[in-house]
Amino acid sequence: MLKLWTALVVGTTLTCSGQVEAQRRVVKKATPVRVTSSSSSASAYASSVAGVTCDNAAARAASIIPLASVLKPLSNMDTTQGKTEFETTEQFVQRRGDTVTRLLGGDNIVAVVPLADHFSYNADTQQARISPARENQDYSDTSESTTISLEAFKDFTSLGSYVGSNAYGATARVKAGIFSQYYIDVNVSRHDNSWNSTFSRTVKLELSPEKARELKERGQIVLVGRLIAPYISIESVYERPTFKDPSQTTFKEYHVKAEAACMLIVKDGEVVSNVSLL
Repeated sequence: MLKLWTALVVGTTLTCSGQVEAQRRVVKKATPVRVTSSSSSASAYASSVAGVTCDNAAARAASIIPLASVLKPLSNMDTTQGKTEFETTEQFVQRRGDTVTRLLGGDNIVAVVPLADHFSYNADTQQARISPARENQDYSDTSESTTISLEAFKDFTSLGSYVGSNAYGATARVKAGIFSQYYIDVNVSRHDNSWNSTFSRTVKLELSPEKARELKERGQIVLVGRLIAPYISIESVYERPTFKDPSQTTFKEYHVKAEAACMLIVKDGEVVSNVSLL
């Protein structure tokens, strides 16, 4: 079994009128809340993935509830609460694991992703290229494994607007919002220390333009896995605003860990190709 990570990236965009500290009047802002998941939605997802294996995943893909819609409550999670001084690392990991398990209704995780955003076609050569994941290489790392990332879902939520001013009194009305991206990161063997390693995950198919169009429109990527500890980790990146680009963005990544059994390219209930995870 191979290991995978499911990542959710959340960005909070707050536009600002200057690079210096601004006086801000918040018109509307988001209130962080704890993750809650109705037992019905968790149960529905768990039922939809129960018994799914690499052998029947293609046939079951159409009935599987989208993973992103089940994990979306993570974007409302109060991420400021990391490990507290009163809990051990093991307790902290288990607390995070309980959150994800509650959302999924168990430890089975199956992602079904539309193929279109990962598909390209050359009509001259009649070759389709499917790149379901990018490789995250740290070339200073000499370990035998690396990760590949599959974008599963993205979403934007408006949070209203506010007025900001800089030290010179210039003001601007700016907007706030949340940009969310869900990723699946799979631990795989490192083939070498070059960019060629990335292309080993790319699926190439010889297809007529008609067949290629059908595959792009109706094809899906299916990943089958199971949650394991440490379940979830969270990272964040902050960007300061300027007049030229009056946006203040904080990107947050939620990584959910599991074991991956397979990643498949499917269409109309049939397997088109396998994606190498070795």
